[in-house]
Parts: sequence; structure tokens; C-alpha cells
Amino acid sequence: MCGIVGEVSSETFAASALLTRLQRLSYRGYDSYGYALPEAMRKDVGHVTILPTDGTVTGKRGIAHTRWATHGGVTVENAHPHRVGRVTLVHNGIIDNYEDLSAGPFVSETDSERLAARIDAELEEHDPLDAVRRTLAAAEGIWAIAAMIDGVEGIFVARKHVPILIGQTSTGHAIASDALAFPDASRLLALDDGAVAIVTADSVRCVDRLGRPVSMRWEENVVGSEETRPAGFAMEYEMLQMPALLSRPARSVEALQGPVTVVGCGSSVNAARLAVSLARSSARVTLASEYDPELDDARTMVAVSQSGETADVLDAVRKAKAAGRRVIAVVNAPHTTLTRLADAAVMLGAGEERCVAATKSVILQAVVLERLFGADVNGDALRGAEAAIADRERIRSLSRSLAGAEHLFLIGRGAWLAIADEAALKLKEVAYQHAESVPALELKHGPLALVTEGTPVVAFGDGDDARLRSTIHEVEARGGRVTPLLFSGVQGAFRALVTAQLLAFEIARIRGTPIDCPRNLAKSVTVY
Repeated sequence: MCGIVGEVSSETFAASALLTRLQRLSYRGYDSYGYALPEAMRKDVGHVTILPTDGTVTGKRGIAHTRWATHGGVTVENAHPHRVGRVTLVHNGIIDNYEDLSAGPFVSETDSERLAARIDAELEEHDPLDAVRRTLAAAEGIWAIAAMIDGVEGIFVARKHVPILIGQTSTGHAIASDALAFPDASRLLALDDGAVAIVTADSVRCVDRLGRPVSMRWEENVVGSEETRPAGFAMEYEMLQMPALLSRPARSVEALQGPVTVVGCGSSVNAARLAVSLARSSARVTLASEYDPELDDARTMVAVSQSGETADVLDAVRKAKAAGRRVIAVVNAPHTTLTRLADAAVMLGAGEERCVAATKSVILQAVVLERLFGADVNGDALRGAEAAIADRERIRSLSRSLAGAEHLFLIGRGAWLAIADEAALKLKEVAYQHAESVPALELKHGPLALVTEGTPVVAFGDGDDARLRSTIHEVEARGGRVTPLLFSGVQGAFRALVTAQLLAFEIARIRGTPIDCPRNLAKSVTVY
């Protein structure tokens, strides 16, 4: 959550340039935003907006931030940057002991302002780099920060368990939470955990939490120029990209041997459960937030994350590594913490996903996981996606019959239950519709009590599944209104997956929700 950008240049640039970079990180949070240059600061609530006046505010260094609220409500006062004394700071993360860092008084309700105040206090007795380092040594929690100090030419950058990158540009250095913010950077540097750096136009100096110099490992920036897209919803565009992505030659992946545990969050877990079920694998799928190595005998972990920065996934990976497990990452975004932590990584190659709700990455996660389990389903996934997209008129018709419901059930069995789970998640995310997925044969063990005349129930499954058909009859006997989405085989499962996403999109469009940027959510979940 939260997006940070910054720039230190040998040439003067406008605040609007910072905001342009920041707009590329809007998926990380859109409660409020702001920027600061040495002579100016502007903050506002809502999505990043570039005003005409931002083109007239100039400088050679600056920082900016788009916020996903943790401490304090969505207000201008709580928006970043925060300025205390000589220090102007932006922060992504959570400071657990923020009340112990400084006594105030404060303008905002945030933990971030306390960091700025503590750094300013440390400046009374210490040089700027040491003041930042000592402040963070006293802090407990997770963070990525960028800070400017009056009279110091440069930006101070630090991280602990939260991503921040430094990019080398033609005129100096840029700073960002994600490499997407600086396609103009030729090389990238990912700070080590606990590191603090002072970044100027022509140099980067980095120390560890004890003040010792840290060697820096620069890597080539593989993020290309920003993709040109048609107007409209990013979710729709990204779903329609699936056939082209699946038409590419399948990458060679060595099948895993022995017990395997797969961890992920949200849609990544649904993709994993789908793949495990279709491959009839013995792999165990666990929510990353619930992973405990003491309860896991598998020597190999597969960590699945679109962003590669999901905090709960990274926490599970660190636990697994500490317990001596081998970790394979399945990830989409390049230059991520997950790829650096893992012993090996399989890249999805789905390209940028701007919609907060994952779509094309989900089907590619399932396909890649199938290959890791020894099955090649690329052709089935391609044909399933094509069939779902070709069926959009029927999906639109179904969406009109379901869009008015405030509550609905989605049922399935085996692989189809994972699809019901994904459908329920998508409806909550983008349509703001209360949707509950239930194992089909469990409906009569409790949830059936909620089925009354007209209750909408969407059934995912194989049309040849007699027990699923029996459950459908039981629902209809209670007056429930069943929408059957029944397809056969592996191809049918992938068709159902894409149908579920398209259905959620069409329902959201009818309900008029902000599909690409749902309230209270963010694409890269970097806090616990």
C-alpha cells in the first residue's frame, strides 16, 4: 500500500513530473496524495490530479506520495508529505511504537509524522544520515521512507520489509516503490532490509542500521516504456488480453518433486487451489497469513504473488527460509522482494496489471502452477478463455439478472469450488456485492437455511456431475433462483474462471462502482 516517488536531478524539473510518476503507482492507494519540493508543498484527498499550477512549481529534488490510509482518516492533514521542523517525509508502512518516538504536538493522526519529528530532534546532535539511521533504529514496524532535510542536497531513503527502489536516470536518480514509476531509469538498486541511503544527482551512499557501508548491487531495468492502452476500464482490457498471453509458447518449467506447500493471498490462493485440484496434486495450499513452518512437513514452498511485494507472502517466505525450506516464487512484476528472497523464480510475463482486481495474472498463475505440478494445460486455458470471451453477450444477460441482488451464493465442487471462491471475491471487490462461496454439498449442512424464494445461487461445475445437479434441485425446491454455469473438463474449468471474472465486471458496470480502483483496497498489499 501507498506509493512513493522522488527525484534528485542535475536539471530543474516541475512538480507535475513527480505527479506523472506518481500516477503510475495509483494502484497502490488512492485515498490522498501530495508532493514536496524545497520551496513548495501541496496535498489533497482523492486520486492523483495534476493541476496547471504544478507545472510552474520547480526544483532539483522532490518527493511525492499516494496514500492508502492506515493511521488516521482520509484528510488533507493526514496526507503525505509531512513536514516537522527541517524534515519533510513520505512513508509507506506501519510504525508500531510511533507514540514512543516523539511527544508532539502534531498536525496529523499518522505514525509517519512522528518519524519526521524524531528525525528533526535527532538533528540537534547528529549529522543528517545518522539522524535518519538512529530514528529508524528506535522504530518498530515496517517502512519505506523518503525524506528531505533543509540544507542537505539529496533525498534520504530507507526500508524495512517494504519495497523502495532507486533508479539511475540520464539527469540523476529517481526513487519509487515500484519500477513502473521510472521506465526512464537504465539501472535499478533495491535497498537491503534495514539500509539507509543518501541519494544525490550524481551519487548514492548506503549504510546499514549500524552505520556501516553497504555494497550496492545495481541491475538492469527490464521495465519497458509505459504501455499505450485504449480508453476504458483496465479490468476489461486486461481480461481481453488473456488469449494473446496464453498463445505464447509455454515456458519450460521443471516439475516439482516431493511434498510441496503453496502460499498466497486473495486471488493467488484461488489460482493455486484450482491448479492443485485440476492436476490432482497432493500439494497443500495455505493462506500466507496462516503459514506456520512448525506445522508444515514440506521441504519446498511455492510462493505466489502478482506484485512480488505482498507482505503476508513475504512474511511466510522469511519463516520458510529460516526453517531451511526451499522457496520457488511465482510472480508477475519484475525487480521485487519476492524474487530476491526466493531460491528460484518463475515469471508470469502477464505485463502490467493496473486494475486492483487481478484477472490475467490469475489464469497465468494457474497455468504455471499446473506446469510445476507436471501438467501442461496451456491449450485448455487458451480455448477456455476464448470461449468465455466469445460468450460475453450471454454473460451480460446473466449480469442484468444478478446485479440487483444484495446477497448471493456461489457453489461448486473440487476445482469448481476454487472458481466459486474467485467469483465471490471478484464480486465483493469490484461490484460491492455480498457474495458467499459454499462447497456445493455443504449447502444442506447450514447455508441452505438462508435460501428463500428468489435467492440467487450461481452454480459452477461440470455438467456431468450428478451430485451437483442434485444440489441445484434442492435449491430450486426452496424457491432459490439458480444460474448454472456448467462446462466440462479442464478447458471448461478455465472457461468458468474467465466467465466468473467477466460476470463480476458486467455486474459492477451495471451497479456503477469504480471498477479499477475499488474503495479501501490497493493492488500491492505491503502492510500486515
